[in-house]
Amino acid sequence: MTEEVTIAPLVHVSVSPPSAQELPTAYAVRLAAEYAAIESEAHKKAFGQYFTPGEIGSYLASLSTFAGSEARLLDPGFGTGVLACALVEHLVATGGQLATIHLDAYDVDAGVVPYAQAVLDHLKQWLHERHVVLHSQLILEDFIVSHSELWQFPLADVTPRYDLVISNPPYFKLNAADPRNNLARQRQLDQPNIYSLFVVLATLLTKPGGELIFIIPRSFCSGFYYERFRAFLYDYLRLDYFHLFHARDKAFKKDAVLQENIIFKATRFKQGPLPNYAVTVASSTGAHDLAGAEKLNGHLDEIVDLGSREKVLFLPTTEAERVLISNFKTWRHRLHDFGVEVSTGPVVAFRTTAHLSETASSEHVPLLWIDHVRRGQINWPNSRGRQQYVSLGAGRKLGLLPNRNYVLLRRFSAKDDKHRLIAAPYFAADWRQYASIGLENKLNYLYSKAGELTDVQTAGLSALLNSNIYDAFFRIFNGNTQVSATEARALPMPPLATIEEIGRQVLGQGQDATDAIVNQVLIHV
Repeated sequence: MTEEVTIAPLVHVSVSPPSAQELPTAYAVRLAAEYAAIESEAHKKAFGQYFTPGEIGSYLASLSTFAGSEARLLDPGFGTGVLACALVEHLVATGGQLATIHLDAYDVDAGVVPYAQAVLDHLKQWLHERHVVLHSQLILEDFIVSHSELWQFPLADVTPRYDLVISNPPYFKLNAADPRNNLARQRQLDQPNIYSLFVVLATLLTKPGGELIFIIPRSFCSGFYYERFRAFLYDYLRLDYFHLFHARDKAFKKDAVLQENIIFKATRFKQGPLPNYAVTVASSTGAHDLAGAEKLNGHLDEIVDLGSREKVLFLPTTEAERVLISNFKTWRHRLHDFGVEVSTGPVVAFRTTAHLSETASSEHVPLLWIDHVRRGQINWPNSRGRQQYVSLGAGRKLGLLPNRNYVLLRRFSAKDDKHRLIAAPYFAADWRQYASIGLENKLNYLYSKAGELTDVQTAGLSALLNSNIYDAFFRIFNGNTQVSATEARALPMPPLATIEEIGRQVLGQGQDATDAIVNQVLIHV
């Protein structure tokens, strides 16, 4: 789907026919490969279009428990129909009473239409041979805009129509002025990404007791921008089943998609949200080992604190991770309880190039970039080959910070980094020759809102963030390489006295002993 609400003109191409006895899903996968081979990467990116591998489609379909004689299906991002076909095959195999299927298939890519129609024709014939009637519509419209009237009514007045929704929606950011967000804003449901808006609308169109099965990015599990989306999920859906992929690049390997994806199956509440219910979290390396997925059964209150503002969704895949979450829940403190704030480095380099320098002078102070911050230490200057000094004269304009104690925290980690959280203590005494310091925008920094962090507080907070247990905890709910200031503020913290004790020991024994010190001190909390 494109980022503008426009529909490309229809094109005419020759589509290869299905072979004898070819299953609809296999045919959809084959045509997806044919179409992907002739389309450019720019086209795929513009449409947020990455076709679902057949094995993942079949896995999503297997999560449905629908058993009626007539099924109304929605696939709001149809493509060549891999997911819809997989779901239909599953319903035929498991629903002995199934007689009629109604399928609404949405897409906005006119280029895919000949392939999609060929799949629907084959699916109809395949079902006919099994005495099941298919009524299908291939709708070449923007899924969100085509329901513009829905956004004008109170949500309680929306008439749901589908028993089942299955989708691999497009993924791309939506700005506030996007026409689709303008519609959703009427109900205060505008979203940061198109995929979450697809989930919202699909939920509203699903009957009470109906099922929704999605594969989407994991980014919604935490962070400020998805708070409203998470609240919507908890209000409207029973989140029955999640599946995580341990390897970020394995779900859509052919398309080199590095976004960490998640599968979820949910049921639309019949009357209202339940206070607690059973939830299963499964995991595999990628698509190749789905059959052997490990499963952890638990309850909603174990994976989300509905009483919190953030309502972060924790998804433990092992018993050890579940215990870790339970332990962290006993810590009720947050950084703000200690008078500590988290902000983002104010220096935006590309906007201030005239004030940067590669060489030192009395008119410049150090500029710390993300690669200067290592676990437990600052490595400045280095051989990065870029400006590592910033003009002191432009300090107020650039937002230079006074030389005080800080904890520096990377906002991004590389995909091959062993740790998602990478922090370093910044001790003012080590930089006493400078009155100010520059922090580039890809760094977060922790500081005292009144006065200054002490050395032991600085060392203790840095050690906690760098510890293996904090990194493991963070990975349970954070599905990308970014560490936002909001997420850092929301991290549970032990008592300040405990943090200071960790700091004292780290200052005495050195950074190499950080993990052992953190583990030992926290045992006694």
